[in-house]
Parts: sequence; C-alpha cells; structure tokens
Amino acid sequence: MTQRILVAVDASDASICALKAARGLAEARAATLALVHVPLTFSDPEPLIPRSHGINQVRGLELERIAREALESRIAEVEGFAAVDRFFELGSPAEAIVRRAAAWNADLIVVGSHGRKGILRALLGSVAENVVRLAHCAVLVSRPHRESGVVVAATDLSDPLLPVARRAAEEAALRGATLVVVHVTESPRVEPAALIAPLPGDAGTPAHPLESGPDPLTIRLGDALRRCGVSGEPLVLGADVVDSVTHLVDERDAELLVIGARTRAAISASSLGRAAEKLARLAACSVLVVRDVT
Repeated sequence: MTQRILVAVDASDASICALKAARGLAEARAATLALVHVPLTFSDPEPLIPRSHGINQVRGLELERIAREALESRIAEVEGFAAVDRFFELGSPAEAIVRRAAAWNADLIVVGSHGRKGILRALLGSVAENVVRLAHCAVLVSRPHRESGVVVAATDLSDPLLPVARRAAEEAALRGATLVVVHVTESPRVEPAALIAPLPGDAGTPAHPLESGPDPLTIRLGDALRRCGVSGEPLVLGADVVDSVTHLVDERDAELLVIGARTRAAISASSLGRAAEKLARLAACSVLVVRDVT
C-alpha cells in the first residue's frame, strides 16, 4: 500500500496535473505527500573569467528566488499543499528526483509528462522517461485525468504477473473502473512457462474455461487471475508490445496503464521492460510503472 508520495513539480501545466493526481492518491490512501523541484540550470558561460563569477552568482540567486516564487504561485492553484514538505534539488532533474525519493523513502513518485519536442527534448531528454528508468520505487507518469472507467495492466510474463494485476486491481477499485489484463506475445505464439507452471497451492490445471474465447493462453491467463482473486478481463495480443498496448489504451479509452518490473535492471532485460520508457512517453493515459514487485 502506498504510504509516501513524492511529486515532482515545476511551473508547467503538466506539473499541475501531477499535483492534482498526487493529491487524489494521497487522499484515497491516507498517504504522506512531499514536493520536489529541480530548477533548470545552465553552465556558467564564462567559467574561466574570475571577475564574472560574483556577478553570475548574484544572478543565479536572483533567478532562484524568482523561480521559487513562480513555483509557489503555481502550487497555490491546487488546494492541500500549504503544509506539505518542499525539497529543492540541484543537478540532472531525473537523477535529483530519484535521489530525493530514495532519501525520503518514497514508495511512489508522481511526475508530469511534458511532451517536450525538438532541440529542448534532445538537450534535456524526457524527465518522466528518465525517472521511470532510474527510480527504485513505483512511478506514476501523470497525464490530464479522464474518468473513462477502464484500467489496463500489461505484462509480458518475464516479471510476476499477479502482483502487477493486484496493484492494477487496487487502482481500478479506487477509481470505480473495470480492469483489463493484457499479455502481448510476439510471433510465433508460444505459451510461456510462467502460465503453464502451477501456482502455489494449485495443480496447474485451469479450473474453469472462460467465455471470452477458446484461446488456451487467454484461458490460462484468466484462470491465473481468478485463482488470486483478481477480477478482470484477460486479453492476449500478438504483435509489437508498444504498438499493441498503445492501440489497446486508445481503443478502450483507458485512464491508467499499469506495467510491472522487478528491478531497475529488469526494465531493460524484458521486452515489456524495454518498452516501458516508450509507453510512458506514448500512451495517451497516465502510466504507473510498478517496481520491485515480488
């Protein structure tokens, strides 16, 4: 259960979206909130000229003061943050956010998706994608909230299915939404051993056929969900992971996509893990990346 939520903020509209999402999550879970801001800084253009150092230092302090005032003005637009702890960090935005999250023992980082393009994206990268790559805990990439009533959980079964499905089921219950659990298998279609092997306390034979179709993998996926008390629609797709999941999100007009990864290394080791950063950028809805699931 999420207990400590760190939300990354700046003066952008995406940040306001993240603030509202974090407030809603904190209220629903009675969790503690904190804010972190990493101001964008640029190198001293004249580092080898000592006489300019004092001027640039004063200029830097003035810019920091202006940035803080602008940030507080934006934060004031969202109720519920007056008494919340604020952290100001320096350095690479994603690395600074993740560093503060670890020091503060956050179990969820909320960050807005800025959707930067062109030169600015090339210089700064996507903070959201980099946080997804580096974080030790779960990350919610927040986008403008839409109450479609659908939560999608995606797995390639290289990581445990059931903890991800349970987290997605919890999110669906809090939102009053239905759950769709999708497995994307690349051609040729082969049943993964993760579904064929018995779960603890189970003989490994599907208890009941599903009415959703005769596909054996879909049946086993649905049966695995039922054995763990997760109520959701099982769905198996065979195609590129990113294309399949983004298409499903669009088709179902999902309000949240949930992806699981065991460790930071695993996010690069599996096909879904490698796709996580792309999905965080491309999915039309908010994306929750669950880390260190067991």
